[in-house]
Amino acid sequence: MHQGIKSPPAKVKRESMKKSSDTGKVQEEQVIEQVLKKMGKIPNFLQISARNVFSNHWRVNVWRQYQNGINVCAVYEISDSFFCTIEDGEIVKSDPEITRVGG
Repeated sequence: MHQGIKSPPAKVKRESMKKSSDTGKVQEEQVIEQVLKKMGKIPNFLQISARNVFSNHWRVNVWRQYQNGINVCAVYEISDSFFCTIEDGEIVKSDPEITRVGG
């Protein structure tokens, strides 16, 4: 007789997924906080996003808003993009290097 492996109940799956997504959210906030601290006050800052690409490697994009004489509306673009390596909750490597933009 064939015996299959039983999968855990759906409730267990949801709880484990929630824990991992909570941890990911905390890590995302830590990465964003560190990048903003290293860059200083960013002129025309709009938003920042951080995504875990794999393992402890993150892609961080900094968006800025520009107003030029050609367009009637503001222009939004990624002004800075970093590929960061995280160890023990700290950015240990960034490509390109994160440099201070403002005060």
